[in-house]
Amino acid sequence: MQLDRDRQPRGEHRCRIVVYAIIGCAPVWRGRAPTHTFTTQYTVDLITMIDALKALFEMPRQESATEREHRLHMAVAAMLIETSRADCTQSAEEEQAMAELLHGSLGLSENDVYSLMKSASERVDVATSLYEFTRTINDYYTAEQKVEMIGAMWKVAYADGDLDKYEEALIRQVADLTYVPHSDYIRCKLVARDSAGK
Repeated sequence: MQLDRDRQPRGEHRCRIVVYAIIGCAPVWRGRAPTHTFTTQYTVDLITMIDALKALFEMPRQESATEREHRLHMAVAAMLIETSRADCTQSAEEEQAMAELLHGSLGLSENDVYSLMKSASERVDVATSLYEFTRTINDYYTAEQKVEMIGAMWKVAYADGDLDKYEEALIRQVADLTYVPHSDYIRCKLVARDSAGK
């Protein structure tokens, strides 16, 4: 089949060349065979398309239970770290509270807790939103576990003896994103406040 290059828009022409490659037809330019340069680009385009089609139909690797558990732990730790940073400071009291809460709720050793906090802190540094963490929590946490997490966030916020408005706003946002009822949100706040002696 012959193409009139003068009448074909560049994008449409290139698209047709790739289609011809798939069905096994060699394009002809006004009756002449393609040049070496054109053939090289033609081959690269075909290989790129084949790789894209293969990637489209390949099954993704299944996540192991251990990997999924670690991702969930990272999400919870990230929420506590976000709480401690909401007021633009992170006190030693807040760090200690986070370590104790993660140790108690996740059953991790002291070394594992601090390794998790370090990894989660680095992840928070590059995260663009809370969604990547709250999505994981919504996928795998029960309603009761979500309420416990909100309670832990309140405890971190009160750990330094000063509840900041930005900490409160963050916890409210996470409660909304994880579908924690407002009544549970308030109850967790009052429990954490009373525990802190406020």
